[in-house]
Amino acid sequence: MIPFQGKPRPVVTWLREGKSLDPAVVTVRNSDKDTILFIRRAERDHSGSYQVRVQIENIEDTATIQLQIVGECVRV
Repeated sequence: MIPFQGKPRPVVTWLREGKSLDPAVVTVRNSDKDTILFIRRAERDHSGSYQVRVQIENIEDTATIQLQIVGECVRV
């Protein structure tokens, strides 16, 4: 979860390695105050560089997150 604030409401964009996310693998939920990136069944090949961009009119800020999946997800 990444919090943000601003008026008008910011436009949030996520990328992986500079490309659009695959909606079959990754879900993004944006609210008025934060953005959440979900990978339901994370696997090692989901590791990589994820970029989030928050834009309000002609002003923007970006952050890069290095995600490393090291093992299998175990469901109970």
